[in-house]
Amino acid sequence: MAEVRRNLAAKLPEAAPFFEEFLRSVPLQIHRPTSHHQERARELADAKDVPILAAAIGAGARLLVTHNVRHFRSGQGVRVVRPRTLIEKVRAWMGSFGT
Repeated sequence: MAEVRRNLAAKLPEAAPFFEEFLRSVPLQIHRPTSHHQERARELADAKDVPILAAAIGAGARLLVTHNVRHFRSGQGVRVVRPRTLIEKVRAWMGSFGT
């Protein structure tokens, strides 16, 4: 969370209140990855990013949303997508309710 807050403050400060509102509206889960999850993540992420992907794998996440897609590869049940891709998919999904 600290990294997201730092990035928003530096690159998109007007979005920070929306991020905080989002955090208040969804249940958060903190997951400490096991060595097994880290081993599974090693083949799919740069060394410094292994703990992030390992936590996603261990938590059963289906999506990892990041601008840093070149340091992650989809696998182990986790699809890596950019925020823009997620927003486009959600908009399309929500638009389907109007038809």
